[in-house]
Amino acid sequence: MKHFMLKRLINYIGTLLLFSMLPMVIFAQEQVQINEQEVSSWFGRNWMWIAGGTILLLLIFLFSGNSSRRKTTTIIKDDNGNVKQVTTTEVRE
Repeated sequence: MKHFMLKRLINYIGTLLLFSMLPMVIFAQEQVQINEQEVSSWFGRNWMWIAGGTILLLLIFLFSGNSSRRKTTTIIKDDNGNVKQVTTTEVRE
């Protein structure tokens, strides 16, 4: 019974400390200022890099293409089952 009471007391103290420290963490970041000029100048300076990267990725995607090939093999056998002729054709799609 004493062990249970001690464990419960430790949990209570830990919870109390946690919730008493929480407001300090929340109010520690009260002063946040955003400089709009710096944010807009970043976009103003880097829009060409973003557009160039997008166009480059698009060109790589288009020119890599679907160069799939299909091979067809035709085997001609005689009446005894011996192979007479093998023809392989490659079709590019």
